[in-house]
Amino acid sequence: MVDAATGADPAPLDLALRLVGDGGTIIVQNAYHPGVHLPTPLRDLFRRSIRLIGSFSYCRRRSDDFALALDMLRSHAAQVAHLVASVGELADLPTVLGGQWTRSIRHVLTVHAS
Repeated sequence: MVDAATGADPAPLDLALRLVGDGGTIIVQNAYHPGVHLPTPLRDLFRRSIRLIGSFSYCRRRSDDFALALDMLRSHAAQVAHLVASVGELADLPTVLGGQWTRSIRHVLTVHAS
């Protein structure tokens, strides 16, 4: 499960902690504000063997890192083509979660498939 929220409200992480199964993993992409506290006691995570992994996105204030990353992907399309194994519409999400695409590296869900 991925929590890609950021900000001052711990509700998305709290929801992820309630939804993830025992032995599951939550990846927190980005960061919460410094004053945000984990809404669940650590003992609950340990008892349920939940892995909580942080992954902080880097973004410089004076540079558009996202545009730079897209330019790099475009200029090296052949080298990164194998990273995306499947592309589908957002409506395909139940199928993705059902395990059809579990063997590939990345899945891209779009509003409209291209």
